[in-house]
Amino acid sequence: MTQDGSTANESEVPLEPLGELAETISRWAQERGLQRLRSDRRLGYPDEEHLVLWSRILAQRGVTDSESICTVLDAAVIAAPITPVWDLPDEDPACDWAVTKQKIRNRIREVPFLNWFERTRQVERRGAHITIAVPDEATRFFPEAEYGKLTRDLLGEFAVEEIELTVVFNGSKTFSNMDEEVTAK
Repeated sequence: MTQDGSTANESEVPLEPLGELAETISRWAQERGLQRLRSDRRLGYPDEEHLVLWSRILAQRGVTDSESICTVLDAAVIAAPITPVWDLPDEDPACDWAVTKQKIRNRIREVPFLNWFERTRQVERRGAHITIAVPDEATRFFPEAEYGKLTRDLLGEFAVEEIELTVVFNGSKTFSNMDEEVTAK
């Protein structure tokens, strides 16, 4: 917003300082280890498109020095509900869950897949029991509520009768649906 209350047009903001602003934003994200799901569907630091967009927003509001940029971005992080990033173990593309996830991806919209399935990993398979690591409580509950039947049907093709969803953060098990004696059969 400008002083008179109107929104400045992007063309009114000079493009020259955007490189410096974008570099400051990128350096800020790296120093704090903040990553996001990028437009290329990979977890990483902000991509160029977002750096340019955020730079323009800051420039429109007169936030152009490094200290002020970092202060604004730190405040945004504090105000935003952010799911902690967890170290994703490599996934064997031939494992039962990876194959099942690909089938799920082909049957549901991309955004729900990225939200609820992309960051899950098979951590164990014992007979008819499979253990899937999930990054948070929401990812433990919501996919079962919305996609439980589809998931059970597809895993049934691999003779899976019992699915355990385990919340894992930084490599340590914190809670699983088996602790509640809830199994998907």
